[in-house]
Amino acid sequence: MGTENISGYCLLSMPSDQVQPLGLLSFKDKGEANITGVTISDLFIKSEVALPLISNDYNLSSDLNKAITMEVAVDSHLSLLEGLLNFLHLSASFNLQKNKSVKINMLEAKKNNVNEFKLDAYINTAQVNKISPTYTELLQNNQLYVITDILKCRKYSIEYVNTKSTDTGIKGGAAQMGDVDAGLRTGNTDNDSAVYAGDTYLTLGVKAFRIFYVKDPDTGAESFRIRQDDTIKTVKGDEDFSGELLQAATVIIK
Repeated sequence: MGTENISGYCLLSMPSDQVQPLGLLSFKDKGEANITGVTISDLFIKSEVALPLISNDYNLSSDLNKAITMEVAVDSHLSLLEGLLNFLHLSASFNLQKNKSVKINMLEAKKNNVNEFKLDAYINTAQVNKISPTYTELLQNNQLYVITDILKCRKYSIEYVNTKSTDTGIKGGAAQMGDVDAGLRTGNTDNDSAVYAGDTYLTLGVKAFRIFYVKDPDTGAESFRIRQDDTIKTVKGDEDFSGELLQAATVIIK
């Protein structure tokens, strides 16, 4: 089922609490962008227009049941699933089995955004901070994107496709691993279902605008604009695997 609420978002390779609106992505090639840890206010300074504020949390529409589901084949994406299970502290409660597909449900998802009109005005009237030659070069080569929207959640469930299980309550595995934010809930004795529920929201998808460099051929005056651009298909940190462009409530990674 397609939905305008997630169309155009790129799924992160690995959920992160560090990826927020106004953060910068650096574009590489083949539709891949990297998380930088740099924000728009690091790069643009002394603007005549105030930097737009990040919105409050918004719920996804009810037709998605406020969830996004990703189906992943174990054999084809073992490293992705092992990394995700470890990241969500579910390695001890969910057994990966060959020749099966795993359904990862991102529950009660919310989104934050910034006003794109005000962001464009901020960039257009600001000065570029040229203290970093690397980022100045990326900027002038149109290789930087600014995040305008994020999808996030703090509760994930994982199960095998077509598996029906009954929850047996919260278990104490997470506390034993030293993670005070996490709680584990497993299904039947075959460990075919598990849930991570933390206090911290993790970003799972982003929407970003490309920052375009414009130089007047007559006066040499420099200016910048943001434009919607569908070049980015995946967003990565240090992972060996990539994400996916979101177009529907269920994303199947083959």
